[in-house]
Amino acid sequence: MQNSILFLGTSHGDPTLTRFCSSALYRFNDTAILVDAGEPVTALLVRSGFKSSMLDALLLTHMHTDHIGGLPALVTNITKYPTENHTTDFYFPDKQIIEPCKNFLDAVLAFERPDIIHLHAMEADKKIEVGNVTVTPLANDHMKRKNAPSFGFLFETGNIRIIHTGDLSADFHDFPQIRETVDICVCEATHIHTGLDKFINDIKELPIKKLVFNHIGPLWTDGKEYLLEDAVKKLPFPVIVAHDGSEVLF
Repeated sequence: MQNSILFLGTSHGDPTLTRFCSSALYRFNDTAILVDAGEPVTALLVRSGFKSSMLDALLLTHMHTDHIGGLPALVTNITKYPTENHTTDFYFPDKQIIEPCKNFLDAVLAFERPDIIHLHAMEADKKIEVGNVTVTPLANDHMKRKNAPSFGFLFETGNIRIIHTGDLSADFHDFPQIRETVDICVCEATHIHTGLDKFINDIKELPIKKLVFNHIGPLWTDGKEYLLEDAVKKLPFPVIVAHDGSEVLF
């Protein structure tokens, strides 16, 4: 199995004519990790040929609906079509929201197999072992005004290091501190619109081998992606503006 990131949904807070809400499937050999579950994530997994009950983990960056709106259908699909001797761990950004989410899933008759879906809370900088991958949650301030936690992630396996920023603050002051080389940085591209030049200047010296933009903001979507691509040409490393269905190998 190749190492890859399949971008299922790459839009900002709303779906657009060409983009669905946020979800990305990370494949590290035999380990499969889904980051976020924006709708219609289950349908997109089906279309990609991936069986949802083969997921090892779901990581939710934060609780905005464009990142969790597909959760009931995903839970239903996993429990309706289970994989023998396989369980999936769901990691929420806050332990206080697990019980309300479970109650909602119970209300829509989705959470009927707690034996194969296990619910957990993540903590900043507390490593999570998922198969052959070590995941470190990286706290940011995206939800600070709501007094709620939000995260990006560092994935490490073998010699591979990947950062997924999650949604950040408008001024990007909480962009992850990158001191060691990362093979890929998956970075949101909604909130940088007010300071794109500063962002480019801030990251141009960072040890990043490849930058991939997802969570594409309205200024750069539905045929306007070239505006973002042109703006970041001055960066010294390759940059990709992901679309729904884009696959990045590593």
